[in-house]
Amino acid sequence: MNGTYATHYDYDDETSTDHIYTYRIRYVYRGELSQPAFVSGGTQLNAPDNLRTESSGDSVVSLTWNDKSQIETAYVLRKSPISYGKSWVFVDTLAANTTSYIDKDSLVSGSYRYEVRAINEYNTSVGVLDTIVVQNTEPTDSLIDEGVDPVTDLAKAYGPEESYVYPNPGTGLFYLKSNVTVTSSLYLYDAQGQLQRTIKDGTKTIDLTDLPNGLYLLRFDTNRNLKSRKIVKQ
Repeated sequence: MNGTYATHYDYDDETSTDHIYTYRIRYVYRGELSQPAFVSGGTQLNAPDNLRTESSGDSVVSLTWNDKSQIETAYVLRKSPISYGKSWVFVDTLAANTTSYIDKDSLVSGSYRYEVRAINEYNTSVGVLDTIVVQNTEPTDSLIDEGVDPVTDLAKAYGPEESYVYPNPGTGLFYLKSNVTVTSSLYLYDAQGQLQRTIKDGTKTIDLTDLPNGLYLLRFDTNRNLKSRKIVKQ
């Protein structure tokens, strides 16, 4: 690009998808070239394809897909319980080249839409989708008939032996109630899958007073399995 005082370049139309490009920038002064500066950027990643979901047991969904990108650093997995008109919730961030996942926390019977997309520090792919119907024997569908929200009313949906967050929705301070042993720190993610904070082992108070209103996901391990609990700050 030529021109005195130039500080930007609108776009490079000679690029291909699923590539990372490094640009070298120099200025010319009195016929002499400056030392170069370098900046990198990436085009849209190739999307995974052939996502397949299969229910392999109570509240367990197995997923497989094809890895089509050469430059991803991770995969992001989301799901939405479409039977209840809920928004997308973060499930997990997976290592590059991953092509399968087992979701053991589909909660209740119903239809779920899953999305997998490849990401790196520069860009993301479009998401690939698949829908599955999960049949779960506990809790039963009678909870839906009684008007219980099966995603947020976890105390009623799971019974006294499980874990839930209260008050939910709430305005700032939340508390984890668990009648099984929590064996890890608590990890709080926002709706985009970004880790917002790590709450050390043994602490059951979740302070969101300094975070914006919205949907969050709390993940932790117990002596039974990995748990995910939705939190709504309003």
